[in-house]
Amino acid sequence: MNHRLLAVPPLYQRAAQRLFRRFQLILLIVVVAGLAACSDTSDRRTPGKPNSLIPIPEALQEVAPPATLQALSKELDVRPQVQITAPQNDAVLQDNKATVRFQVSDFPTFKDENLGMGPHLHVIVDNEPYRAIYNPAEPLILEDLEPGTHTIRAFASRPWHESFKTAGAYAQVQFHVFTRTPGPDLEMPLLTYSRPKGEYGAEPIMLDVYLRNAPLHMLAQEDSEDAIADWKVRCTVNGQTFTFDAWEPIYLTGFQPGKNWLQLELLDEDDNPIPNAYNNTARLITYTPGGSDTLSQLVRGELSVQAARSIIIEGYVPPEPPSQDAALEAAPETATEVPSSSDTEAEDSVPQALTEEGDPTAVDASSNAELDKLPAAMPAATTPTPEAPEPAPLPELEAVPPGLLLEETLPAVTSSASEASAEQAPKDPEPAALPESEIPAGLLMEETLPELTPAASAIAEPKETEPLPEPLPSIDASPGLLVEETLPELAPMAAPVAE
Repeated sequence: MNHRLLAVPPLYQRAAQRLFRRFQLILLIVVVAGLAACSDTSDRRTPGKPNSLIPIPEALQEVAPPATLQALSKELDVRPQVQITAPQNDAVLQDNKATVRFQVSDFPTFKDENLGMGPHLHVIVDNEPYRAIYNPAEPLILEDLEPGTHTIRAFASRPWHESFKTAGAYAQVQFHVFTRTPGPDLEMPLLTYSRPKGEYGAEPIMLDVYLRNAPLHMLAQEDSEDAIADWKVRCTVNGQTFTFDAWEPIYLTGFQPGKNWLQLELLDEDDNPIPNAYNNTARLITYTPGGSDTLSQLVRGELSVQAARSIIIEGYVPPEPPSQDAALEAAPETATEVPSSSDTEAEDSVPQALTEEGDPTAVDASSNAELDKLPAAMPAATTPTPEAPEPAPLPELEAVPPGLLLEETLPAVTSSASEASAEQAPKDPEPAALPESEIPAGLLMEETLPELTPAASAIAEPKETEPLPEPLPSIDASPGLLVEETLPELAPMAAPVAE
């Protein structure tokens, strides 16, 4: 039995080969991805950062710029233009004295007399610490220069010594005294140390540099094989090192009181120093906490934007705080108004019209005069008694028919009922009895009360005892006030009639 092999058409053979190649490619991608996932990730770069940076040591901390300085920086919105007009670039001087002249535009420079700060220029001769120039219209005289090549760098600075990094804010010139000597290459990347410098009385302390001829990070990283090298700055503070690649001021805390040293180095992307004369600079500063200078107060937030605006606006005078009188007038009146003496006297005086209309609280001055005329033996009453109204005349009654007893017409009034009524009625303290010989004739009971007849007393129906009115503030010494003193005498007079 013969076995025959089937021939495969060429079209199918080419398709199989393409599928096999694709399978190989997919397998290769999977293997590479697995190896990348298992590799060490410690060298990954920070997202958004062109270079992986060494973290700042724990002793030093980067913090946000002080709020007052940020607000003042927004208000000082200028684009300075700085030029050095003398000496000329590459000039050879036949003297060790040089006159430096500046031309500055779009940048008001001054120094506030009260706060001692203002916009100015930082002028650096060779690689010395900068000189602050607040009046660039005046020439800067350099004396006792060493023979050889010298470099002058100048740039605009804010009052708190932060450099302007806009186009035209920087100028440089190189000249020679008698002869040329090696100096910095002004066409190569150049690092200029600016701050910190001198003495400080508060943290945070600003770190600021000026870069010249440094490429943009994006441009430097486009092609790794080109001649454009990327850059970063290595900073060492008291032996602690970190790097940064952003051209902006950095505010640091953690400096030790006393002497602190700093070193700044310009490096390439491989951490190699970029060669140039001034790309490696060290400075010594002094930190004394609790400083009272203007910069220390601004950093601590003790000066408001309004109080410090005179360092960015020449001639600005902060508004004076409101006086104490104005503050009291503007404040809401919460205190209780105290009446004046005239108001008190007006309230104490009672109008005569109220007394004549019978105001129960009014006091007649004549009554006090009559009380003064009473004998000295009469003690002053402590409880006021109301004036008893005159009894109304009783109507004439018909004769009682014979045989009609009093008990049948009137309910029996017992002594207990009388005592109960007396207990319900408010009791007033008994006034002291007056000697009969000393009482005026008009004050006797017989002259003040009408004579009661037996018939009237027998027929009068008993009424519920009404409470006495509220006590009055004073006593009316008229004769009618003594009626209540004689009222207790009525009970013995009416008793014989009931019998």
